[in-house]
Amino acid sequence: MVLDRNTKIIIDENDFEGVKTVAGWVREDLEKVFGKARELRESCTKVINLCDKLLASAPEEIRTAFYELIYYPAYGTANLNRTWVESAWNGFYVDLCRICICN
Repeated sequence: MVLDRNTKIIIDENDFEGVKTVAGWVREDLEKVFGKARELRESCTKVINLCDKLLASAPEEIRTAFYELIYYPAYGTANLNRTWVESAWNGFYVDLCRICICN
């Protein structure tokens, strides 16, 4: 098998050190990606919760304007971003399962 990580590395099936090295690279990359995705998802959840609190505390005379100008755009954007992150996670796990089953 040939893997490329800045330089080409040829791994024999019995080369356990090479396998450990590549596994370490994969683990580091996944931690970075999932860490950023987790942060984005948590930020989106905070925005959604804040929108709900602000809408509930808005005076009745400005509630309609608040909903149209602030709540709906902020809530909708945060919810869509959270959905994209969860969709990407799902796609990653589906691909991972496919790799495990095919090998």
